[in-house]
Amino acid sequence: MIGLTGEPAKFVRQYANVAAVMSEAVHDFKHDLDAREFPSDAESYHLPKDAQEALGLILERKKAMLR
Repeated sequence: MIGLTGEPAKFVRQYANVAAVMSEAVHDFKHDLDAREFPSDAESYHLPKDAQEALGLILERKKAMLR
């Protein structure tokens, strides 16, 4: 009825081709990933500056301990 699989049975009326829509969406998603267009800056969460600095200090201490 919604076209998720191949050819529908003769007695089924197809109202949509959802498989084609899904396939196009996956293709577009892959294109955006390959082109490094996703995720964009607007679609990302960013670590606050103070948290970045605190994390940097923690990493520096860990590196010093490994030496």
